[in-house]
Parts: sequence; structure tokens; C-alpha cells
Amino acid sequence: MDETTHKPKMGGLMDPRMGTLDSNVKCQTCGEGMSECPGHFGHIELARPVFH
Repeated sequence: MDETTHKPKMGGLMDPRMGTLDSNVKCQTCGEGMSECPGHFGHIELARPVFH
């Protein structure tokens, strides 16, 4: 989150390109609303390997 605007920032954990979190905002990837957007995959580089 951007501390000055209190909105999700690009490249952050809640990147707006991954889907919308607000019913009044359209998704920046598909342009759909919160009820129509399925969400989108993201990729995060970690400092060390993580096993699951």
C-alpha cells in the first residue's frame, strides 16, 4: 500500500493489476468489476528458495 494515498501500489503485494479489491474500481488488467473479474496471477522474486 502507498502510505500517502492509502491505495495499492504497482508491484506491491496488492498490485491493482491482480484484480480489484473495491466494488467501485475496475480491474486494471481485464477492465471488469469486482464481481466479474476472476483475479490474475502474480510473480514475486524471493531472496531464497521456498519449498511447499
